[in-house]
Amino acid sequence: MTAKNPWTLFLCLIPILALVGCEPSDPPVASLQVEPDELRLPFPGIVDLELSWRMEAPLEGLIGQPLVFVHLIDEQGEVLRTFDHPLDFEWQPGQSQQYVTRLYQSALAPPLDPGTYSLTLGLYDSTGRRWPLRVEGATVGRNEYSVAEVEVGVEPEDSPMFFFSPAWLPLESGLDAQVVARRWLSDSEGAIRVTDCPETGRIWMLVRIPSSGGGAAQVVLDEEASTPEVRVTSTCGLEEICVSGPGFHEIEISLAPAEKELLEDCELRFEPNFRLHDEGAATQRSMALEVVAWAE
Repeated sequence: MTAKNPWTLFLCLIPILALVGCEPSDPPVASLQVEPDELRLPFPGIVDLELSWRMEAPLEGLIGQPLVFVHLIDEQGEVLRTFDHPLDFEWQPGQSQQYVTRLYQSALAPPLDPGTYSLTLGLYDSTGRRWPLRVEGATVGRNEYSVAEVEVGVEPEDSPMFFFSPAWLPLESGLDAQVVARRWLSDSEGAIRVTDCPETGRIWMLVRIPSSGGGAAQVVLDEEASTPEVRVTSTCGLEEICVSGPGFHEIEISLAPAEKELLEDCELRFEPNFRLHDEGAATQRSMALEVVAWAE
């Protein structure tokens, strides 16, 4: 009987191993730096995260616009909040870009449990394809990287409280972890009373103006209006803000009341120039408030 050479068996296995586990991965398409890598996220609060990109290779096979996913996950790996956003610059290898994205706990949604969470990030497109990145952090999934630790504590004592006028419809659950809850405005005007305001700070909101979209709901403009818009005035700050056009709009108001006695108790007023007409809806709506939060 002829003995089998163990080296012959090993050499025969090399092509198989290359197929199942030794295939080299694609090189990173960019180097990414995220600051800070440790942060605290209060309720209801916001914190800024700076992303610095150094683009190194083209995004082969890209469909649509490059997107960034930012996930807040717990110890079990469950995604509790998302802060996904599109890249608003052209992808050009050899170039660098940086910007600030915002993490938040909305006053409309239940607060996160106190504890330490992980923030993960990745680059993808509308088909779900992901590209590898060069990041100072552990790889925790398919081209997904741990970039920061997020500490969530109890509600701060100096946080203001928000009270909605009757024109706002009841709280409605969101469809995902990006917008956990929202409130629609039913009337032509609505207000939010803000109490227990600290001496300084900012109120940050995300407003959505709906589009007709060809369905049953249609945007109906007021007379002489050419585009849907929402006008925001307040006794909390000196500025008057107007946002227009369908989509999501960020509104930020710094505390600067005209009269000092209004500091601890002020009001935000919302005036849309349109209605969302839907014959099948029990209550007519206009704009939606997607997020409201506070920053010192």
